[in-house]
Parts: sequence; structure tokens; C-alpha cells
Amino acid sequence: MSHTPSQSPPDQSPWTLDQLFLQVRNDILSSDGSRVLTYTGVEGDTSLRVACMLSEDETISPIHVKVTPNSITKECQIRIFSWEYAIIASWAGDEYCLATYDNFFTCPCDSSLMSCHIGDGIFPPPFQNAVKQPGFCFIPKSETIPTVICEVGWSEDYPRLLQDKDLWFTAGVGHVNVVILLNWSVVENRVSGFIEIWRQNGADPERFQIFPSPSPEASEAPFVLYRGDLYRGGVVPEGRSPDDAWDLELEYLRVRAQDRLRIRGLVPA
Repeated sequence: MSHTPSQSPPDQSPWTLDQLFLQVRNDILSSDGSRVLTYTGVEGDTSLRVACMLSEDETISPIHVKVTPNSITKECQIRIFSWEYAIIASWAGDEYCLATYDNFFTCPCDSSLMSCHIGDGIFPPPFQNAVKQPGFCFIPKSETIPTVICEVGWSEDYPRLLQDKDLWFTAGVGHVNVVILLNWSVVENRVSGFIEIWRQNGADPERFQIFPSPSPEASEAPFVLYRGDLYRGGVVPEGRSPDDAWDLELEYLRVRAQDRLRIRGLVPA
């Protein structure tokens, strides 16, 4: 992912809302592919309002954009993602639908678990000035903070993905149960990648190779979320068990990824 030089406000005073929105919008539309845009001299509230305005912009909303404010350094980072975010969103959506067909999700409390809402990740005190947009998330009905997060990045972004994971677990304590990290790497036109499950209990992460694909003879461990992972504090609806296992099919993720890679002239490693 390419990083552009930091941009300061035109007169070195803090960005106004309109100034920042117009600049960010223009920069997003001028970007080709995945990119990181950084703006300095930005108040946290301004970043949040710009994020909301971008989500409501008909031209910008189809583009996978993440806004990450830092109220301490007064920076606003905009990550523009292309196919890698579409992969995880379509895969998770399909798996959610399949789990519904298989009656894993049946009660009304399950009906609105899945969300990509741009406002998710506004944390309670003392972290109210930290705002984090997930790449993808599962969020229980009537909650404002997700319980299961997925963050996506490239090999050079992995340290930042770990920082994102730590922020979710720290600022979202009591809400966030699982953070999934999906990391891609490309050499020439060959793409490799892995996916990790991190849990709030501090256990070592489970890592699964996406590409290169495991050999057909290899026995791949299941990629499992538990019903308790999906609800705040692991408190599930009455009559359900927090230990109910939801097996997500990684082979479907590989198929989704291959389709997206082919369109862009890329192949799995």
C-alpha cells in the first residue's frame, strides 16, 4: 500500500470541516488503488464528522475507505482499500447467510449481527477521543461497539494491524471479544496471505494460511467463531450456548480471493 506525504492545512491553522472534507474527497477520487493519506492539524471531532460525510457521499461510499483519527497527534489517516476489503466483506456476508440457512442464526437477536457501519468504534470513556473504523465487523443489535472485528492490510502494514488490534481490545474492553487480522503480500504478480484470530483472553493467535493454499492431503484446522464471541460479555440469547461453534469455510475465502485477483491480473502464490 502506497503512503502519500502528510498534508497540512493551507494556512497552518487547524483544518475546517469543509476544507478537510473537500481535500480528502478530491484526494480519494484522484487515487489509483490502495493508498494511505495522512493529514496533520486535524481535531478529532473534525475527523469523525468527515468520516460520516464520506459515508453519505454517493461517489465515495462505494469505495472502501477507512478514517483513523489520532486526537493526540492531531493527525487523520485515510486508508483507501480496493479488492482486499471487498473479499472479506463478501466472504463474511456469504458465511453469515449460510449460517442462517443452517439455522445457526435463527432468533430475532441474530437478525442484525452483521454491520459495516462507518460509525462503529466510537469508544466509551476514557477512550472517547479515539475513533476506529473496522474493516468489517459483527455487532449485536442495540450495541454501538462491535464484538468481532476484522482488519485487513498488506505485509508492510502488519505492525499497524497489531496496533489496531490492541486499540480494539483496550478501548473496546467489555465489548470486543475477537479481532481477526487478514494480511496480504504481493511479489511481482503473486499474492500470498494469512488470517489470524486474536481473542480478548490474551491467548496466542490462531493463524491460517490463505495462499499458498494447503495441499489437498493436509488437514486444515477449522476457522471457528463461537456464539459467545458475537455478543457483549459472551452473554448469548436465552436458550443458546456461548460454546456453539460456527465453522467459517476458508476455502470459500480462497475462491473469493482468486476471483478478485484474476480481474487484476494477479494470481495466488
